[in-house]
Amino acid sequence: GPVLYLDYEGSAEEFHRRLMAIRRGLGLTSKPTTLYRYCHQPLADDYSELQKEVIDRGAQVVIVDSMGAACGGSEAEPGSADVLRYHRALRGLRVTSLTIDHKSKADGNKPYGSIYKENQVRSMWELKKTQEEGENLLYVGLFHRKVNLGRLQRPIGLTIQFKGEEGGVD
Repeated sequence: GPVLYLDYEGSAEEFHRRLMAIRRGLGLTSKPTTLYRYCHQPLADDYSELQKEVIDRGAQVVIVDSMGAACGGSEAEPGSADVLRYHRALRGLRVTSLTIDHKSKADGNKPYGSIYKENQVRSMWELKKTQEEGENLLYVGLFHRKVNLGRLQRPIGLTIQFKGEEGGVD
């Protein structure tokens, strides 16, 4: 079903350019069902409008990019109250969600800020990437760091080949 992308970091143009490049690379020709929403205030403060949009547009998945801005708060690292408020609002949307967050440079496997960022999620994956200077290949590793039900999954490795601005990705 439709996916609603809540963008706290970029622009609609950037999002659509990336989406179309990925779709071209995957050979997808059907009409995209990914919906875009520019966001500028904490998710919890925007909850009523987001809930209405999820219902009106039939969104079944919400992607939040990224959690720090979506939590709000007065500091670069959202505190526990901000994180808990974010998770309550996100849960209230009653759809599957994916939250993108940044990790701390001081502790490379942990997200910035409150421990509740990790404690409140059911499943957490870490993405690590590497790319050689001037190469059109990107190597990505996905590492399952937390799961509430079931077992941690084995790491997943991907190679992404860029075909230029208009060519998409493989």
